[in-house]
Amino acid sequence: MLTTTVFDKIEHLAIKTGKCGCGKRRRRQKTFWQTRNPFNKNKKGFVKTRNEIVEELRKEAEVWKKEPLTCDNCS
Repeated sequence: MLTTTVFDKIEHLAIKTGKCGCGKRRRRQKTFWQTRNPFNKNKKGFVKTRNEIVEELRKEAEVWKKEPLTCDNCS
């Protein structure tokens, strides 16, 4: 017998806009996600709560937004 377990997927969509080094305006978006599952634990060893996961995703998005924006021709 096969048992499938579906875990809650928590997503955060981040969008950054700006000008590339060549002067073209660009818009990029990226979805950051994690699941709530028994293996996704915090530093104390407990399963992460939804709020902890959302906070981590926001921090990842902020780091990503600080990266320079380049178009395909300039990269």
